[in-house]
Amino acid sequence: MSEERALRQRLPLEVGIRLGAAWVADVARAEGVRVLFVKGLAAETQGLRPRGEIGGDIDMLVEPPGFRRLVRALVDRGWLARPLTDQRFQIIRYHSVTLVHPEWPCDIDVHYYFPGFFATADQAFETLAADAEQVHSAGGLLPVPAPDRHALLLAVNALRSGDTPRARAEMGRMAERFAQGRRWAELQPVIARLRAGSVLQPFARRFGLAEPVPDLTVAEARAWRLWVDGEAGGAAQLVNHLRTHGLRGAWALMRWAVWRDGDQLRLAHPETPPGAWATMRGNIARWGRGVRQGGRIVTRLARRSTRPATAADATVVLAPEFGGAVEPEGTPHARIRVDGGHVEVTAESEASERAADAVAGLAGRATVAGGRRVDGALGVAGPASEAGARLRPDDRVRRVPALEVFRCDVLYALPHADDGTMPKVVCVSGGARLLLDWCEAGPVDIRALGTRIEAISELPADVAAVEAANTAEMLQQAGLLERTAD
Repeated sequence: MSEERALRQRLPLEVGIRLGAAWVADVARAEGVRVLFVKGLAAETQGLRPRGEIGGDIDMLVEPPGFRRLVRALVDRGWLARPLTDQRFQIIRYHSVTLVHPEWPCDIDVHYYFPGFFATADQAFETLAADAEQVHSAGGLLPVPAPDRHALLLAVNALRSGDTPRARAEMGRMAERFAQGRRWAELQPVIARLRAGSVLQPFARRFGLAEPVPDLTVAEARAWRLWVDGEAGGAAQLVNHLRTHGLRGAWALMRWAVWRDGDQLRLAHPETPPGAWATMRGNIARWGRGVRQGGRIVTRLARRSTRPATAADATVVLAPEFGGAVEPEGTPHARIRVDGGHVEVTAESEASERAADAVAGLAGRATVAGGRRVDGALGVAGPASEAGARLRPDDRVRRVPALEVFRCDVLYALPHADDGTMPKVVCVSGGARLLLDWCEAGPVDIRALGTRIEAISELPADVAAVEAANTAEMLQQAGLLERTAD
């Protein structure tokens, strides 16, 4: 196993999320794009979710005017869009672009709007961005919605996540928060601006809160309930198309509902192996899920009484932004393969040349230590090789600011890259981490570092000086130390 692949497998998901979120926030600031981090890490940091419950990806809501610019900036740094499944019969269109990286353990979910908020995307973002605050992650700052507004988003997210233990627990926490003082009453104007009143009515009834004013047309409410009842699955899309379009396109619809070939199955389930039997098993599993979803939809529709649609409700249109694709044109897609639990991400052949170059160059561009550990060798008998060590005992070095997470005696650092590339995580442990700590207070002479090594080890003074220079050199090449004249 290569050193680089071993490092990828050792990078904990939690570390990747904390480092990745801080890095994306820096990219957004550099691009002049306003973003809000939501759910996951942002909610945990604000105390809206239990400690350690940071999710499995990085969720962010982007101001609509800057959405395409930020997605392109991330693509230019080597990120690729997850392959899109067939969206011809989607009830509510894709609300985000999900980006993956060949060397990163988590996705970035870049939201254009948030399902459940039926205001225009611009109005929803501005409403959530009002009174926004910043929280710390890996030494960086993440912009997040004000806690109560963020709690509204979490409640809506739980409502559309189905009747699962996790969703019920989330709704219970948010309801307990809203019940304090006049919080719920003071949030009603916010709910109205988000056009989330009808969406939040079941939540309010369930927990004994005052019901918000309904604010959706019949068509919007039907689409939302069908999406939630069917868990946004194929059965719900099938029912929605039949209700809104009748038998128009019936052959394409039935073919889409009944059978997916192997390539289509692997878009949603990359672990599906090749072969006819695997394709058959995947479709049988789909049929089972569809029957279960369809049963729930029919039961709920039978229980729900609806008033006749008025002329104003006759056209099934949600909001102007909800009708087209959110993914910027030309965004390169990833090819994802799961083999024995190992996820392999590569660029599709049609990826743009610039993005393909970014992915291909990840293994050795900009830093030396991105694919291996920087351990140092303090206390190890025998001198380190002096060949190639550009730092000398008379040089002074200082620590370079970086995004950092410390876990289990290992420092995971993400140096800053001035060339617009995606920096590589540096895994610093052992003597190298100790030397880095010694540089925390300010510039230090290499000779002084050698003296400290001599004091805690059995190395002779001359060997300790060379060891200090070599270890500092590795950290310099990794972008964590720099020579200074101070």
